[in-house]
Amino acid sequence: MCFIPVTFDPKTVFGKTRAPGKVTVNGYTYRSTIAAMGGPPCIPLRKSNREAAGLEGGETLCLRASRSGPVSVLAAGAWAR
Repeated sequence: MCFIPVTFDPKTVFGKTRAPGKVTVNGYTYRSTIAAMGGPPCIPLRKSNREAAGLEGGETLCLRASRSGPVSVLAAGAWAR
């Protein structure tokens, strides 16, 4: 499983840690939910989404995560495989 670390507190921004929403990476948008599996929050990135976004691994990227409203947040970080 690949993931993108979340560099902000999703509970403060979205009202809960496991917030569902849309993620845009390199112009490719998909639906996901922020995960918190005993560590810092992250966004899962399955193989089909990774390939559609043109990612190979270890890139530093900017992503836009938003809920069904005006909230939009940019986060930067390296993603892990």
